[in-house]
Amino acid sequence: MGCAALTVRQSVDRARSLALIERAAAFEVTGGVTVNDLVNGCALFDVVDGEGRAVAAFALRVDQFEAGRQLSVTAAGGEGDNGATEAMAAWCERQAGEHIGARVLTCQTRRRGLVRRLERQGYRVTGYVLSKEI
Repeated sequence: MGCAALTVRQSVDRARSLALIERAAAFEVTGGVTVNDLVNGCALFDVVDGEGRAVAAFALRVDQFEAGRQLSVTAAGGEGDNGATEAMAAWCERQAGEHIGARVLTCQTRRRGLVRRLERQGYRVTGYVLSKEI
């Protein structure tokens, strides 16, 4: 299934959205937080296939800084490699620019493959997250 068959909508089934996001919980980078922690204060969205079924979900947060607004994907997950990453990124970029007035879109991941996919879409690594259990 390609990206063209996928659309994004606000979540209509929070439990389903959280279950999809949970699939990627092993890749979270913040050190032991739960999916509920990651989506707290965020808007939830689904990536939906041509049959109206949610195949991926993500959480978005808007932060206001002195330099401008930033849109952050705080958590995302889904069912396999179905083009949802590309559909989600394209939709978020449109929202950031056209509706939110954000200057940048960010996400964090431990998945090297996701980094490569997003780099092909113009994203770049701007830092590293370091942690140490104490």
